[in-house]
Amino acid sequence: MRLRRTLSSRWWLAIQVLPAVALVALAKTLITELDAESIELNPLYTGLVAGNIFLLGFLLAGTLADYKESEKLPVELAASLDSIGDEFRIVASGKGKAEGKAALAHLADTVRTILQWLYGNERFEAVLERVEALNEHYVAIEPHTQVAYVSRIKTEQNAARRMLMRIYSIHVTSFVVAGFMVAALTSIFLIAVLLFIDVGALGTDLIVLCTLTFLLGYVLLLIRDLDDPFEYSTEGDRAGSAEASLDALVSLSTRLPAPG
Repeated sequence: MRLRRTLSSRWWLAIQVLPAVALVALAKTLITELDAESIELNPLYTGLVAGNIFLLGFLLAGTLADYKESEKLPVELAASLDSIGDEFRIVASGKGKAEGKAALAHLADTVRTILQWLYGNERFEAVLERVEALNEHYVAIEPHTQVAYVSRIKTEQNAARRMLMRIYSIHVTSFVVAGFMVAALTSIFLIAVLLFIDVGALGTDLIVLCTLTFLLGYVLLLIRDLDDPFEYSTEGDRAGSAEASLDALVSLSTRLPAPG
């Protein structure tokens, strides 16, 4: 089932573009049959197409750079939280059994709250409150461990908070809105003009126009999808085809004890 969802998400962008390609093919056929191709082919049009593709490539390169950082954040976040859990486990296996178990339960609740926030079912402020509340457990386990260990997991807590804020910033901030709108409007304009240009037989026209429509549409959707790599449904399924994997956090939540 998981493999099926992965494959469907990978093809989802292409499936979304197909209706636009079909619509363009139908429009081109009707225009050709009505002999309405009244615009002459001009070398400037090829320059406009090349310029638009260059703009899309520029936007894609920018979003890919941010995406490479984004896909690391859930893994690094899970590693920091797991490091905190290691110290809690050590305390729970020694003299501070009650304090260690309480700390582990709170950490498990924190991880699940983070996942619910990413799924859109929880407020970001609630996540920060869970992370901040770890301080109470640091105080509780301090008599049962070394001060250096508490200092180390405090550093991990700060790193986790920083990564959470970075994820929040990426999720709520769109980096390519202005450029995306220009590229989208230019692409629509180019396709509309090409509908009224005769570049050869109808078959040739359809191949060129449909291929260009598919390319421009796919890249535009990909840029929009990459711009927010933390977009998930309330059930935890990926909303697009380029979301960062949360498997590390999900795995950590299953290894930590259930609350209560």
